[in-house]
Order: sequence, then structure tokens, then C-alpha cells
Amino acid sequence: MTVSGADNLRFWEQYSETEKSSFLKSVAMETHLLSVYNDSFAISDNEETFELLDLLSDNKYGHSQTNAIVDAFYFHCFSKILILADGALAEVMGYYCMRIVKNSPQYTILYLMSHKEIRDAFVTYIGYEIYCSDDQNSIYEDLMNCLKVDTTFAEEFVAKIKNWVLQVGS
Repeated sequence: MTVSGADNLRFWEQYSETEKSSFLKSVAMETHLLSVYNDSFAISDNEETFELLDLLSDNKYGHSQTNAIVDAFYFHCFSKILILADGALAEVMGYYCMRIVKNSPQYTILYLMSHKEIRDAFVTYIGYEIYCSDDQNSIYEDLMNCLKVDTTFAEEFVAKIKNWVLQVGS
């Protein structure tokens, strides 16, 4: 399975410790992002968490070589929040997952291809978002339209979401 243009995309774990350290020291960033990275941010359904999720899900990952490490860091932080989300926060994570898929389909699909835990979380949260929707077909259509990348994995990803919704609904 290939994704066109994927050769230029890198994820946080693909950077060396030296590159990561240099980046973290050189960039002035939102304090809460560093706290998420350092596992010291209290993830909850509060204003600070929602502001972070808005910031992270608005980003267009993989669209700029000059910001490649920023993209990788942001996506890494989003993934940390995604895995830790529970309760009321978990109920809204599907919305943020959908925003990331829509804004950065290529980067997201490429990442999900090799990160099962994150892929399963995306499937669950997007599935929940669809399950609660009155217009499920429109959301599936929207997903397929934004996932026009050169891989069958995108179709498999949407099929996993559909299966999740069917299992919950039965």
C-alpha cells in the first residue's frame, strides 16, 4: 500500500532524540502542549483541553516541509490525548478525529497504517460520532471524499468504522 507524497512525511518517533531535544528547546510553544508531551497535563473536559484539541485538529499535517517536525509533534500530542480521553471528553473525540482526517487525510492514513492503537481509537471515536448522527450516510460520504489517497487502507479504515457502528447498533 502506498500513499503518494508519503516519502516526505515523518512522524515524531522517526526523529532522533537529538532532533526532538533541539526542537523542544528552540521553539516557543503553548505551555499546555509541553505538559501533554511530558505527561503532566490533566486531560479533562475543560476549556484548556478543548483549546488544545482545537489547535491540534486545525493543523494541516504534512503540508509543509519547514514545519515537518512541528506537524509530527502536534500529531504526537493529539495521539496522547486521544488515548487518555475518557468520560465526557471521550464523547467529543470523534469530532476532533474527523477534523484531523478532513484536514490531513494523507498524513493521518499513513500514520494509522502503522499505529494500530491510534487507528483503533480513531475508528471507535469516529464510529461513535457516526452512530450518534441522524445523517450517517452523509458522514460516510464525507469521509470517503476526503480520503482520496492512493491506498486501499483508506477504504479499509472506513469499513472498520462501518463495522464498529453496526456492532454497536445491533
